[in-house]
Amino acid sequence: MPKIKSHRGAAKRFSFTKSGIVKHKQMNANHQVHL
Repeated sequence: MPKIKSHRGAAKRFSFTKSGIVKHKQMNANHQVHL
């Protein structure tokens, strides 16, 4: 996977696991960041 510069806000919403899978903690209307 290419290195993606994620903001601090994105790191709070998304929890990156060791496998590289992004777990969505809260799926509200926050579709600003589209990975």
